[in-house]
Amino acid sequence: MKKILLLTLLICCSNFYFSQNILSSFPKTIKDRTETTITVKCYNVDFKQNKYEFYFSNNYSLGFIVIKNIEFVCNDIAKITIHSNNYFTTSYDLTIKDLNSGYSNTLKNALQTYSNGNPVLTSISKNKAKKGEKLTVKFSGLNTNFKSGQASKTTVSFNHFNQGSSTSYSASSTIYATSYKINSETDLDANFTIPTNAFSGFYYPTVENYLDGELSIYEMNKVLYVESENQAKIISVNKLYSASTTLLFEITVNPEHNLYLDQNREVNFMINDHFISASSTILSSNKMKCELDLDNQGPIYNGSYSLYYTYNYGEFASFENALIINNNPRPTLTNLPIKLYPGINKNVILNGINMKFNEFATSIYVNFDQGSSTNINIPKSNNSSNITFDFYVPKGTKSGKYSFYINRIIEGNGVSFGEYIDFYENAIEVVNNIMPTVKIDEQNYFNSNKEILFNIQSTGLNLESDLQKAYVYFSNNEEPTPITISNKSLNKATLSCYVSPFAKTGSYKVIFETLKDGLFESENFLNIKGSNPDITKIEPNIGYTGVTSEFTLTIENMNVNAQTISGLYFEFEDECTPTFKILNTTNETVKLSLAVPSNVAPGKYKVFIKNPTTEIISNAILEIKDIKSVSIESIKNNEITIYPNPVTNGKINIMFGGEPFNGEYKLIDTQGKIINSNEFKNNMIPGLYFIELTIDNRTYTRKIIVD
Repeated sequence: MKKILLLTLLICCSNFYFSQNILSSFPKTIKDRTETTITVKCYNVDFKQNKYEFYFSNNYSLGFIVIKNIEFVCNDIAKITIHSNNYFTTSYDLTIKDLNSGYSNTLKNALQTYSNGNPVLTSISKNKAKKGEKLTVKFSGLNTNFKSGQASKTTVSFNHFNQGSSTSYSASSTIYATSYKINSETDLDANFTIPTNAFSGFYYPTVENYLDGELSIYEMNKVLYVESENQAKIISVNKLYSASTTLLFEITVNPEHNLYLDQNREVNFMINDHFISASSTILSSNKMKCELDLDNQGPIYNGSYSLYYTYNYGEFASFENALIINNNPRPTLTNLPIKLYPGINKNVILNGINMKFNEFATSIYVNFDQGSSTNINIPKSNNSSNITFDFYVPKGTKSGKYSFYINRIIEGNGVSFGEYIDFYENAIEVVNNIMPTVKIDEQNYFNSNKEILFNIQSTGLNLESDLQKAYVYFSNNEEPTPITISNKSLNKATLSCYVSPFAKTGSYKVIFETLKDGLFESENFLNIKGSNPDITKIEPNIGYTGVTSEFTLTIENMNVNAQTISGLYFEFEDECTPTFKILNTTNETVKLSLAVPSNVAPGKYKVFIKNPTTEIISNAILEIKDIKSVSIESIKNNEITIYPNPVTNGKINIMFGGEPFNGEYKLIDTQGKIINSNEFKNNMIPGLYFIELTIDNRTYTRKIIVD
């Protein structure tokens, strides 16, 4: 029996008296095409008394997440075994329906699946065979895990592609492997015997794996071609040498082949990554006359191009180097890179070889990562080999090299479209010594549910002429709050807006939109004091896997007591029994002892309070670190110095950047237990310890030895 990967997803919900919203996701993603056990935790429900129905859905389908088993482990916790069948990275909503009352609630984005993408076959070793031939095809680069036992059964085949038929494949149009050998996780060899009654034409390889009872089909874009007995073979083609006119030529095939019997006949050249068709007229049973129009096909670069004759819904013959172009060089710009400075409109001249700028208008497209792309439309030039235009780089563009595309603009018969010409890598060099900034004047916290007024100042940005609009997101679930701009001058302005009543206590960036320079975020924050209950602080804000520590939670806008915090829990808790014990409370704080389970994945987690009277998702974050990996965190040697090390007299000195360090630090033993904080005692047991320092909201860890 295969080992089932157990992951845990913590999903919290309320009964029908409260609007459902997903409070936690632990972990947030699962891998597709796997069997997984998730944990669903709800409030104000009784799984053991009432009957409930669960299902996952999104905008595409209800059936991608299959529920195989549900186990109610306690009154408000259910463990659900699911199987993900899709090939896509997407999110799913979870709906829980109370079958007694008929009420149902949906948790948005309750589950995220991730995928390596559609299965890919990177190569097959042979792509042509004759009827009756025995061959071994080597498949490589399959996105599967053969050797891990994921594929309990594998079928390898080639399926005939018939453009003229929509019916199912018959026995003679699917060629199955007689045997196969697995070489690695992703590679296998398959043995085939091509049936003598097989259809001629293209066959697409398929590998079918039965994964836990589910069938997954891997269709590949590499093909096998089966030749027919009277296969058309091109004997000669009049060589063609021009790329700018209508060309006449003849094709002669082998005498054994009869062109009059062919159906669905096409003559094509692969040019500019797509087929260009030629019209054809049969002159005799083995000769036809063709006409190829290469006008308006875009620039055709120097080189040779093969001819393909396809017939009878898939059979084909080819002739290499049938078309040779030697008079139209690839467009080359000679004065790159262009050096530009943000905020300055520079007149630029581009010089090219045979670009024919005087025949068509031109479009240059470049993305400077400023919220919108720069697209310059340039009319026809008087000179066929160069164009002159104004180039403006947004002020917030970082220094570096940028690439651009050139299209030509085709107009006619009331239609205008851009045709891709070429891509020029690192063609623009931007030099920016001063990055524009917008700063909010320092203020005390503003209250939510009120009209507020604040001032901004800018550096390198003309607020009076350039600033178009400003807005702020007070909630992820709401539209942006528009901001009114007044009293604009060169580098100052007054802003006002109404703070959403749902805005929590916290700091919010203001977004500024300019006409030419894209989007800017404020350098600092707009500080808001929410009127709703909120967990605003967790001290300390770092915990360790497998370690029990004391934490203090600060809760604003709520009278803290045993009743109001009865629904308190941590995001990573996934069982019926809480991992913490409350030590004491005040009107605004809760002090507790928290035992972080050893299997918690390192990351940042929230705290929740949810009961019939209260619903809080913490604004503060508790970061959990793996105590086993804490000793290998890298630190620059010139940042932190600790001496003496080994410690011999019970005293240490900590230096940061050449200066004495007066900040916070913790002393931790090899088991992850915090010995003490901001103090070094001289009665410590000799051995290896870790000192954890917090500097500028970053945590650093160094080893010390006590003798």
